Amino acid sequence: MTLTLMRLVAALGPLTGIALVLFGMDNFGPAWRLPLCLWASTPVPLGYWVGRRITRSESPRRIVLVGLAIAAVLAIWLYWDAFLGPSSRTQSLAGLVVLFAPLYQALVIGIALVIAWLVDRRRRGPAQPLPPGR
Repeated sequence: MTLTLMRLVAALGPLTGIALVLFGMDNFGPAWRLPLCLWASTPVPLGYWVGRRITRSESPRRIVLVGLAIAAVLAIWLYWDAFLGPSSRTQSLAGLVVLFAPLYQALVIGIALVIAWLVDRRRRGPAQPLPPGR
């Protein structure tokens, strides 16, 4: 169940990037649209991929899921506020939001991944030493 929810939240990353191209990048040149779309789409699916690799039990996966959900909602809110929100933003501020929102997402996801890794490590117990001769 948690992996399914993680996949659904991870799908929000590319959908956010596509929506950003459709609704928000009118002021950007065609040469910048694809790189910025990829930049905006990458953090959540990448966090899902790393989170799925480092967690082995349900509890740490839930931590990763919460981190991914917070990061996805943060990006959607930032992009909405910059491009479609009630307050008018200048082009330079909207450009800064597009550049820095994925960094904020990566920070939130990174914190969630570290916490999930520590919980998973604690749950599995101390690492077993290698046998002699290896």
